[in-house]
Amino acid sequence: MSRLKEMKAAGNDGESSGLLYTVIGVALVIAVLAAFYLFLFSPQPKFGLDALEKGGHSEGNPDSKVRIVEFSDFECPACGDAYDQLKTFLPQYLDRVKFTYMHFPISNLHPFAKKAAESSECAAEQGDHFWAMHDKLFDNRRNLAVSDLKGYAKDLGLDTNAFNSCLESGRYATAVASSFSLGRGFGVSGTPTFFINGEKANFDSYAQLRQIIDQKLASG
Repeated sequence: MSRLKEMKAAGNDGESSGLLYTVIGVALVIAVLAAFYLFLFSPQPKFGLDALEKGGHSEGNPDSKVRIVEFSDFECPACGDAYDQLKTFLPQYLDRVKFTYMHFPISNLHPFAKKAAESSECAAEQGDHFWAMHDKLFDNRRNLAVSDLKGYAKDLGLDTNAFNSCLESGRYATAVASSFSLGRGFGVSGTPTFFINGEKANFDSYAQLRQIIDQKLASG
């Protein structure tokens, strides 16, 4: 083969290789974009409501077709913000929706959250004061040491001997841990996380969450 023919053959091989790499590159880009599209626009998995609410505390209409579940942490700043926002509009919906609170204390970030969750369960023993303690904890979320929790029980008029014994014994540590494990099983990784009718709710503001609730009520 002449020198010229060898150079042409080498050039053709280079062009073929370049074209192959281009095709592969384009295919990879398309695959990544398709995966990203599916991630953004695929419907959220739907979970059984009874399973989502297992062990939680509920208020509102038990027969409602709109059921909201929140996995939350009493020490979490974003959960405190959620509490502040929800109390401005959720009471107006409680005749039409069922709202369930689930414990999800992220102990590595919030060292007082787990014991605070246990304290709400101890309060629930006494005439179901869960919601009163829930509100007390969020209203005082920067002060959640055990001594503070005992003080809140006194403020609420609870039997402090029974409450302190319950809290110190860790009676509800397993229940709180079970709620956390349940949340992990449903894909909860941060707080607060909301589910509406079994689907994880994604929203940018609590005004948008309210719109989602309104839409569910209208379609139900």
